[in-house]
Amino acid sequence: MSDKSLYPCCGICKLNLARSHCLGCRRTLEEIANWLLFTAEQKEEICKELPNRVVS
Repeated sequence: MSDKSLYPCCGICKLNLARSHCLGCRRTLEEIANWLLFTAEQKEEICKELPNRVVS
């Protein structure tokens, strides 16, 4: 994966009602806060999971 594809932010930054996930990229707040600290492998694993996450 390229560096750009390992950055899932789509510019729609809004939290769900539970304030646990971003409605735009579906990452958890912890994932967003620590994104720059994750290895490429960790980022790739998270990116693979994102399309399957149901966030409401």
